[in-house]
This record gives sequence, C-alpha cells and structure tokens, in this order.
Amino acid sequence: MIPVTLSANPLVSVIVPVYNVEKYLSQCVGSITGQTLRDIEIILVDDGSPDGCPQLCDSLAASDPRIKVIHKENQGLGLARNSGLEIARGKWVMFVDSDDLIALNTLEYLTGIGESNEGVDQVRFLSSNISSDAPFSPSVADTDGDVMILAEGTERFVPILQSIAPLPDGMVSPAVSLASAWSAIYRRDVIVRNGLSFPSEREYISEDYIFNLDFAAVCGGIAYTTGRFYFYRVSPKSLTRTFKADRMEKSAFLCESMEKRLSDMGIGYASHIAMGAMLVYMRAHHVHIFESSLTLAGKRGHFKDVNRNRLVKRIAQEYRFPASALKQRLFFALRRSYFAELAFTKLIDFVKSMAGSRR
Repeated sequence: MIPVTLSANPLVSVIVPVYNVEKYLSQCVGSITGQTLRDIEIILVDDGSPDGCPQLCDSLAASDPRIKVIHKENQGLGLARNSGLEIARGKWVMFVDSDDLIALNTLEYLTGIGESNEGVDQVRFLSSNISSDAPFSPSVADTDGDVMILAEGTERFVPILQSIAPLPDGMVSPAVSLASAWSAIYRRDVIVRNGLSFPSEREYISEDYIFNLDFAAVCGGIAYTTGRFYFYRVSPKSLTRTFKADRMEKSAFLCESMEKRLSDMGIGYASHIAMGAMLVYMRAHHVHIFESSLTLAGKRGHFKDVNRNRLVKRIAQEYRFPASALKQRLFFALRRSYFAELAFTKLIDFVKSMAGSRR
C-alpha cells in the first residue's frame, strides 16, 4: 500500500454527507481513497445517522490520515455539505453521495482540465447508473471523451439548464451536462469569496439546482467533459422516488425560485425553464401517486390536486411546448383524467422495457 499523508493545502476536498448508508459507505470511501491523485482530503459528514455509520466513519478515519469526520445532528443533505465546506481546505471541492462511487482517476483527470485552463471555475462530467444490489468495483474511467470550455456570458451554463428542462425551440445546447452537485468539481475560492452555500432540501426539493445556479451566476468559465466518472446507485427507496403529499407545492416553490434567479441573470427564457422543470416534477409526482399505497379514492384525490397547483395553471396558459416534446405534450393533455394518464404511463414503461430487452 502506498503511504499517504494529509497535505496542509490539498488540491481537492471531497465532501461526503453520510446518512443511513452502512451497507455502502466503505465502498464509497474506498473509491475516493483509491484515487490516482493522492493530494486530497476526504470529509465525512455524519448527519446524525441512526445506523452504524458514525462508528464506521471513525474507523475509516483511523485507517487513512486524509479522512476527517464531522458528527452533527440530522439536518439533511444540503446543510451536511455546508458543514463540510466550513472546514474544507482544498483548492477544488467535490461532493460525493455516500452510497455512490467515483472512477479511480476522477480527481486527477478533472483537476487536470481545471488547472490547465485559465479562468475555468468548474469542471462538469457525466455519470452511469448502477444497481443498488449488483456488485460493482470502480476502475479507471475512459478519458477519450470530448472537453468543451464555455466562458462567454450566459451561454456557459446553457447545458446545465438543458439538464433541468427542455430549451425553447431554436436553442441548441453546445454541450451535455447534469445539474447535480456531484456532477462537477468547483473552485472553492469562488464559493468562499461569494458566500455560497447549499439551502436545505427540506426547503428546496432539489437543492443542487439552486447551488449550481448561484455558482454559475458568479463563476468564470465552465469545462464540460463527456467522460463518465460518477456511478450513481439507483435505489427504489430513494427520496426522489417516494410519494409525498406536499411534493407539488415544494416543486412549484423551487421552480419559481429558479425562475427568479435566471431572470436576475438576464435569461430571457427563465419562465420557460421554470415551467418545463415543473412538468418534469409533475410527471414524477403522478408516477409516485400511481405507485403509492393509497386507496384508489386517495390516489384520484391527489391526482386532482395537481391541476389546482398555481404553476400547473400557468403552464396551461403560457407554456409553449418545444416541437420535440411530443411525449410531454401528450402527458399534459391527459392531466385531467386519472385513468388515461395511468394508461399512458404504463404504455411508456412498456415501450421502455421492450427497448431495453432488445439491447
């Protein structure tokens, strides 16, 4: 084993919020300690985890001097990331969710792009899904993918917006991106200098979007790579896949907050992005209703409530569906009929399953 030491000023701080992931935590941390770039610090933030994670965090820290542990009361993912930022010392910072993994050359490759291109304040990359049950061991990722650097005006974060919602007709994103906080490395001095932090996901249903828009508003160039360095563990018990009665209200609050931020940045199509994002949340909420354990009457009641949402009413009056968004248009047209929407959803699922079986 190669000896490791903790640098006073590491090149990268990797922040890992930890909550109820005892089954996966060691593998996640192993994919970080095994990085080809050794000059890193790893900050495990135990967010009041009720399982054996607090003790496991301490055990992992005892095995590698680059690992620091914060134990705190449970406040959620966004605020756990903030706790890590408070003690981070790296030039760059990356966020990794504690049930996911990263390729072993992730930090070396991404910092190489950032360090060799003046004015680049974040490097964004893509991901692959892995099963929550299937065994998986990360390796070195392919680095033959394209790299594009965008530094001009609002164009630099159009790829992030496209990952949130379809762009208006006539607009083409120059690159492909995700909008999750874990899909980038960020220059920490931009975060510190501008006082940026994550809001609570108990306030914003996708706190990543808010952080990324706030960062984009003040950062310089953004590098986009098509390399897949992150392995996202798909779990049927994920927070984003669970029915919650207040999800539509929280979704509308998030989308309206994004609309204001984008308008303040001078994005003329801010309302289009906000309403397009709301359609995505609306579709997901319908699926959660269909798959919930509610009675049929309860399901239909929540389904009807969706149409009363203020932002859904705005979509009906104002939104111009992109020409390519036929499925989205049909979905919205069926929004008033529970059984028609359910049949449409099942049809889409069937088509996807058939396409997958032919691969």
